Amino acid sequence: MTDIVTATIGGRTFGGSGLYLDPADTVGGVLTAPIEGWGNPGTRGDVNPWPDRDGAWSDPAYYDGANYVLRGVLVVPSFARAALVRDQFVAALPMKVYKPLIVAEAELTRYAMVRVVGTPEVVWDGVETISVNVQFVATDHRRFAGTGPNDISGSGVARLPITDGGLVIPPTTVADTNWSNNPSFEVDTSGWVGVGGALTRETVSPPAWIVGTAWGRLTTGSGATRPGVLAASSTDQRVNLSPGDWAAVSMLMANDSGYTSQIGIRFFDSTNTRISESMSAPTNNTGGRVTHSAQAPAGTIYAQPVPYLYNGGTVIPSGVKLDFDAVKISAAATQSAAVAFAGDYFDGGSAPSGGYTFRYTSTAGKSTSEKVQLAGLTVPFAITATVTNNAVTVGSSGTGTPRVVVTIAAVNTHLTNPQITDDLGNRMTFNLVLTVGQFLVIDLDKKTILLNGTASRRTALRGSWINPRPGMTLTFNAEGFLSTNQATATVAWTDTWN
Repeated sequence: MTDIVTATIGGRTFGGSGLYLDPADTVGGVLTAPIEGWGNPGTRGDVNPWPDRDGAWSDPAYYDGANYVLRGVLVVPSFARAALVRDQFVAALPMKVYKPLIVAEAELTRYAMVRVVGTPEVVWDGVETISVNVQFVATDHRRFAGTGPNDISGSGVARLPITDGGLVIPPTTVADTNWSNNPSFEVDTSGWVGVGGALTRETVSPPAWIVGTAWGRLTTGSGATRPGVLAASSTDQRVNLSPGDWAAVSMLMANDSGYTSQIGIRFFDSTNTRISESMSAPTNNTGGRVTHSAQAPAGTIYAQPVPYLYNGGTVIPSGVKLDFDAVKISAAATQSAAVAFAGDYFDGGSAPSGGYTFRYTSTAGKSTSEKVQLAGLTVPFAITATVTNNAVTVGSSGTGTPRVVVTIAAVNTHLTNPQITDDLGNRMTFNLVLTVGQFLVIDLDKKTILLNGTASRRTALRGSWINPRPGMTLTFNAEGFLSTNQATATVAWTDTWN
């Protein structure tokens, strides 16, 4: 027990020395054994022998939750107070909620979030000591630095990448975004799913009207009156907008002869419940671009498009085809602006044009795309300038995965589509606008995104979650900001040990 100096739970501190540790009421505690399970995480994952050869194959291995046992003695000041001290200690134990079990060792103070398992043994021996034997469970195997969830091990502040002084060059700005995360089927059909038929990616004998080398095709089954292609999930083919805003969608469409096709725009609320749907007029489409727009009703937080086949309400037989490609999803405050954006198709593979270049926000061919106006100036001499640091390195010294929390704040003006990127190139973009005084709390460990620390904005995420790592570097950026923007991204981390 030389390593453990004290252990605190339920408001009582147990010490290896046997001294009274709570002089305010003269109730102290003594550890009678090391804390069982402290620093010994277990793993799970089956290893199965090959039936027909030497060796075995293994399932992925994961850490289990942790189990700890605290054994000690409460030393009470008098015979008369023993029963009261026992009851107070039991009442303070975390029976239904998780509280920190704090262990102070020679060099470190760490905690685990625990609750009681089973029946705690807290027994008065009839004299002036109370024997304690309590088993705890922690859903997270890690031990965290400090004494509770509000403690951090380190932090740093990143600002937007603004250059001060030197030659002023127009900043890189994002002029438009295509919110379809698989607009032209160049890789696969991910992000879309057929309803009333099968969705396939086609590449053989492409018609002249497609963009790129592939397109999507819905081939009907039987029994449907309006088969179509839906977004595969609430985060696919999605544009965020507010009630009163306009959503607009355009795509190249071609239906089999004798049938018609149309575009639907579905509006959803914060529970992913469809509020309403607006449909374009059904038309015999032969490969031209079809555009439809609609205004978001009350309660809307996002919209998604649906290309449909339609035959006047009669059942469409199996084998009828609907081809579509080059999907552009947009939103704006006015109908005219939304329609103009939707009619200007691009994806991340589009060739540079008109002073703009185009890029995917994540995986090529399978993510939303941006139309970017790049700053471009080459000079044959050096120009002195100061560049605001927009990066923070997580200096964790533990053995486990650190808990990393990023807080993005709009300080003196609004902040549009903030983003954080790690040193492996993984990027998280948040499709929202922070007004002055608002902040976004991104917990990379718990995978939560909270506006002002309370309201979930997880659906605003574009891209994959960044996985915390010791020594990782996070950079901060946003869209279309001015050099006077003082927005910050505070990166805070807590060291952990397995």
